Amino acid sequence: MKKNYYLLFLLITAATLFSSCKKNDFEYENDYDKSFRAWTDFKANSSNSYQYVVSTVSWTGYRTETKITIVNGEVTERSYTAKTYSGGSASHEVTVHQQWTEDKSNLNTHKDAAESLTLDVIYDRAKVLLQGKKKANSTFEAKNNGMISVFGFSADNCQDDCFSGTNITSIERFTPTKP
Repeated sequence: MKKNYYLLFLLITAATLFSSCKKNDFEYENDYDKSFRAWTDFKANSSNSYQYVVSTVSWTGYRTETKITIVNGEVTERSYTAKTYSGGSASHEVTVHQQWTEDKSNLNTHKDAAESLTLDVIYDRAKVLLQGKKKANSTFEAKNNGMISVFGFSADNCQDDCFSGTNITSIERFTPTKP
């Protein structure tokens, strides 16, 4: 009889442990899910019309910014600026190397910029990338009012410009003007 109690206790304990320990699919799953909920709320409240900026920064001082505009869930504009800062922290001299804007009629005709993607696609890509990089130095941040700001990974023992992913510096509601 005593053996039956021990066996029952062991089975209940094991079942409790296994049911309460859900293994995450990837390292940042909880952060991703929370951020995705913030995104879906923002998307609904903005009528799926927004702008976001993707930035790159090199150790050499070379920087780029790509602004993507989405209206009713469709990419309608992409603008790009490439620049360097020089002269040290006192002067902050800026040299613009390239600058352009595309609209619906010529979207994606330039190559040196972030892709014209909706944030739905960005979130999908982030999830796929992070799920596949369990052992790499992966990163996920949500600093745009809870929405995605950084996702990607860095190679081990890399010193400069090693990040492979996306850095979104801002996400804002966009209200299109009527012609």
